[in-house]
Amino acid sequence: MYFEPYFLVKGKQIMRQKKKTIRRQMVKTTSSLICMAALMIGGIPSVKAASTEENGDGGVLTYEEADELLNETAGKSLSQIVLEYGVSNYSYDTIDLCGGNSHMQGICVDDEMEYLYFSYTSSLAKVDMKTGEVVGSVGGFGEGSFGTPGGAHLGDLAYYDGKIYGSLEYKEPGKKFFIAAFDEDNITETGMDIKDMPEGVDGILLKEPTEDFRDPLNDYEEIVAENTTETEKSDGFAENEQNLGHKFACSGIDGVAFGQMPGDDSGKTYLFVAYGIYGWEDRYDNNYNVIQVYDPDDFHTEESRGKCLRRFTYERGISSDVDVEGGEYLEACDTLYVWTGTTNYGCQNLDVDRDTGDLVLYTYENTKTGWTDKTLYVIDGEKEPVLEELEVGQSNTANDKEALEKAECYKIDTDDDGIVDAYPVVKHAVLKCICGNDCQEQEWSDTGKTAMICGAVIPGKATFGITSLDQGYYLVSNGETGADLYRRDENYNYTRMTVSAALEQAIADAENVEKTKYTEDSWEAVQHAAEEAEKLKDIQETEAKETMIKNSADAAEAIARINEALAQTNTESK
Repeated sequence: MYFEPYFLVKGKQIMRQKKKTIRRQMVKTTSSLICMAALMIGGIPSVKAASTEENGDGGVLTYEEADELLNETAGKSLSQIVLEYGVSNYSYDTIDLCGGNSHMQGICVDDEMEYLYFSYTSSLAKVDMKTGEVVGSVGGFGEGSFGTPGGAHLGDLAYYDGKIYGSLEYKEPGKKFFIAAFDEDNITETGMDIKDMPEGVDGILLKEPTEDFRDPLNDYEEIVAENTTETEKSDGFAENEQNLGHKFACSGIDGVAFGQMPGDDSGKTYLFVAYGIYGWEDRYDNNYNVIQVYDPDDFHTEESRGKCLRRFTYERGISSDVDVEGGEYLEACDTLYVWTGTTNYGCQNLDVDRDTGDLVLYTYENTKTGWTDKTLYVIDGEKEPVLEELEVGQSNTANDKEALEKAECYKIDTDDDGIVDAYPVVKHAVLKCICGNDCQEQEWSDTGKTAMICGAVIPGKATFGITSLDQGYYLVSNGETGADLYRRDENYNYTRMTVSAALEQAIADAENVEKTKYTEDSWEAVQHAAEEAEKLKDIQETEAKETMIKNSADAAEAIARINEALAQTNTESK
């Protein structure tokens, strides 16, 4: 069975509903359709919008031309469309163009599927999906930009209502954690620098990760002793990479995503921000992936301008000062705790699946023995979090004295008498069992806590960047600068959509039909088409990559024959 891709359906709706602006809209729609499909084989193709030579109308498709194009592709599988248009392996040449100084950190796409956005630690790149060209970039965030140790870290990205939001860390000397907010319309050229931009880049200072990173817990005196020099006294805050203090072993933030709260059917959208977590093996308070939840009504409005929504400047990043009275802090409206064990540096990329509403965490492996070795965890979008006591080492069965002492720092005052007397009851997110083995609760290591943990393995380099598109498709980083298209199954197993994968899917479609529903001639046509596709798939899997791409037109024809045969049997059979 095939489905009609989301962006194809969207294109048809645009044509029906916006005839008055069809000349402007359809170039974007048809070009993006071809480009998005082409991502299946591993890169953005060199696809041009219609030129003067192509249609004689100044490069703008008429309504009739656009309608004809979409009618030609309607009903075809996404695999078939990409193969018909051909593919060139395109690796995003963005690091040099946008000034990034490290590998890809995050990916997002706008709602019109017109531009892709990539973060590279110290810069943001804007890529035209029709051409694969870098059309804009913003830099000036990273190491060396401000002449300070450590510089900044621009991480995971998420798109929301005309803005690109990204996690932004200043671990030293500022010890502050922001959400950078880029206005898509202000990214107009490559080589832009935040220091020279009077508007278009805001910084939202997050209260919880900033305070949790700084929190000395019960290590204040040792922190001061370790970090006081002859010329400067320690401020008593926990220090980057130093195993002293740091509530929940917070190392900062990374994963960001917009979506609905698990189990909430109100339609309300929230911003989710995941902590980085130091993977220290001797700690018991770092077994959660902590996700702070923020309400866009508190920062994505002009009413928040001048409070938490302020123009970002390097002075704000490197200064440890916080304008608390002026409302500079954005406070979380909720927190989710995900019991996974210590995933070193926490959730690198966080994404909300557009089909299921699940929150998906992409992490590095657990640093402790006796835990799962998975790197992908799925929070069930349909299930409300479960209220349980926070577990930070107070139940450890090893009778670890240091852990018990540190756990005391997490107690709260429950009866307002000024005395901390109990551990808080917090929202534990419910993980999905995605392995097919009906996972049950079990006690994990010597924590004394019982929980169900299930996971999978990340596709490609998903810790470098991943974003959900629709209909099970994801754009996934394949390394330093590139990205490929993957499709997941219901258990979050991902398959890269290569030529062979497209053929395999078409063959599977043919095998899944019932013979009794077909006429003898049409059934024979299906079988013959499937056999020919199987032969071609064998060739694709044994030949060099260049040959695979060269023969993609043959694969498209084979898939078309299968689809044609299936359509005939459905109409002839009664």
